[in-house]
Amino acid sequence: MVLKTAGRKSGKGKIVMKEQNFKIEGMHCAGCVNTIEKAVLGKKGVKSAAVNLAAASAKVVYDGELIKEEDIIKIINSKGYKVFAAGKTGGRENKDAQMKRLRRAFIPSVLLAIPVFAISMFFHDVFGAYTGVVLWALATPVQFYSGFRFYKGAYSDIKNASPGMDTLVAMGTSAAYFYSIFLVFAGEHHFYFETSAVLITVILIGRIFEETAKQKASGAIRGLMELAPTKTVVVRNGKETEVLTSSVMKGETAAARPGDRIAVDGVVAEGSASVDESLITGEHMPVDKKAGDRVMAGTINTRGVIKFIVEKTGEDTVLASIVRLAEDAQASKAPVQRFVDRVSSVFVPVVLIVSVFSFVGWYFGAGAELSFAITAAVSVLVIACPCALGLATPAAILVGSSIGANSGILVKNGAALEITGKIKYAVFDKTGTITEGKPYIKNIYVYEDLSPDDLMSKAAGAEKYSTHPIAGALSAYCAEKGIAVSEASDFHNFAGFGIKAVISGAVYYVGSGGLMKNEEIDISAAADDMRREENEGSVFVCIASQGKLMGAVSLGDKIKEGADEVMRTLKKEGVKPVMVTGDSSTAARKIAAECGIEEVYAGVLPGGKADIIEKLREKGITAFTGDGINDAPALSAADSGIAVAAGADIALDSADIVLMRGGIKEFLKAYYLSRRTYAKVKQNLFWAFIYNVIGIPVAAMGMLNPMIAGAAMAFSSVSVVLNSLLLKKLRQHDLNV
Repeated sequence: MVLKTAGRKSGKGKIVMKEQNFKIEGMHCAGCVNTIEKAVLGKKGVKSAAVNLAAASAKVVYDGELIKEEDIIKIINSKGYKVFAAGKTGGRENKDAQMKRLRRAFIPSVLLAIPVFAISMFFHDVFGAYTGVVLWALATPVQFYSGFRFYKGAYSDIKNASPGMDTLVAMGTSAAYFYSIFLVFAGEHHFYFETSAVLITVILIGRIFEETAKQKASGAIRGLMELAPTKTVVVRNGKETEVLTSSVMKGETAAARPGDRIAVDGVVAEGSASVDESLITGEHMPVDKKAGDRVMAGTINTRGVIKFIVEKTGEDTVLASIVRLAEDAQASKAPVQRFVDRVSSVFVPVVLIVSVFSFVGWYFGAGAELSFAITAAVSVLVIACPCALGLATPAAILVGSSIGANSGILVKNGAALEITGKIKYAVFDKTGTITEGKPYIKNIYVYEDLSPDDLMSKAAGAEKYSTHPIAGALSAYCAEKGIAVSEASDFHNFAGFGIKAVISGAVYYVGSGGLMKNEEIDISAAADDMRREENEGSVFVCIASQGKLMGAVSLGDKIKEGADEVMRTLKKEGVKPVMVTGDSSTAARKIAAECGIEEVYAGVLPGGKADIIEKLREKGITAFTGDGINDAPALSAADSGIAVAAGADIALDSADIVLMRGGIKEFLKAYYLSRRTYAKVKQNLFWAFIYNVIGIPVAAMGMLNPMIAGAAMAFSSVSVVLNSLLLKKLRQHDLNV
């Protein structure tokens, strides 16, 4: 039932909304979606409710102080639907049960509909005067046993004042069935029992095909959920013991042998191994693991034996987080779906009106026979298909997000999957996005009386608690050279400029020339060195103390493989690449020129990135791609915020899309996935609309047999899902990556 809970009351008077996903059974068309959304949104405390027909789920954001989870469940259940508990396999078990119920209704339906059809079409005299009674007897179980689900659905529709697909089917088949009974008592010899029986059978076939296709569409996510092993080897009382994964506790020591699939997240404590992380990152080359490295649930130990300390289990693992993100995306609505929902809300009432006018026009206006007028009205009712409209967008989003999840592209919402492929500006942060984000020390400059090692010791000590890549480079250099890092205190971070810290009673500043200028420290001694290094594309970091420039270091960072190719491809697609960075203009333009980027914003503070994004958005749809370090404002400001992650780092709340593999080529993969998915959405909507626009008038003109109309209606829903499944044919080369 609840797949995710995000938020709670965090302080007196401060409201933090909860976000939960509910799995729902019994939805068949867009009318069901509208009914549930209207009911839930009408309750105090509910901020938003998005129901997804293809995923059979509802995503609800609400204030837990005003309305409880149980209240939402009662509201949905009261409308004739069922919210079921979704454990690890709950959703699958429910879908299997639903398929069994469909088959139980379909088998007697088809066994009885075949003789009804044969007698009506070819052997109508075989039972003489009793033919009508025999057909009546054969058609009745089909109408009220196999067709009971339609009457039940129609009752809920009427009770909720929201007529949907079931209402149309129930009314259409009932009209044919009860008119045939009238003809039996009237002594007539031509009946329409075959119309109602075959209609119900055909529609049930369509439901089975549709359910099968939807299960295939969501199969990728179910497959991910089932990859975590149910048993794990742990070390207890000095012995390795195989236990249920659900019993493993944080802090325990687990072991993984060659061929084992790891069931929990942890940090390697002993041994070495090669681990296949393709499930998480999409990278198929095994990654070597040693003491201190992280391992994740769902990955496979291909070689070696390791013991690791358990950090996360169950719903807290990276694998579980990936599944949650993918399910959130499937439960959310793309912007185009809002328009479809508005159309769907009036669709069935309009169809009912057209059906009535068709009957009145033919019978009273044109003087046609009653049987012909009823046939035309029934055809209108059964050919209309709100299901196709309701499935057009969510089916494509469901398949697209599943493909992404299995390719290391985590799409957090349907809107991102729709809009990313329509961008006009692609803005990239430099460090960690265009470059590797692993700067290394190129040169050390000393301007006062101290050794290079002493300078580096002080610089690394001041940067010790910083998360910036430059701090990592300083620390790595000291570790490699065996330099002891100075102890420091009283740290202060100047966002976008650098660090201040106290070492041995003296204040040290480590950062850009801008920081030195703000602190009124003369850096003229480094002017030539700075100019030369920045012309080569290096980052120049100054180290000062007691008002004097003590020294400086230059840092290089490799451009990611394929960055120039990505920029060329974007330009061909009509997308303008833009780079923003806090580095100096000279160094930034050097890197940009190597990648083929003309528009560069340098010396930008973290908050300034968001301002640049806002200005670009005024010109066109804009995506921002960054590594998540100080990028939250820009990620939030963009139409599509894309975070470059690595391994376990997927909890980037500000991002709409997370690229697990971290390569800049993955941006193109996400871009083309979005384009292909939205193309499927447009194809689905076109066929759904054109089908109804053509089919309903043809049926109203009396040119369509109800059985053919019913078959066409069933096929329209199935075709939308099958067309969406064609996205699964995409391969890496199809995405131009």
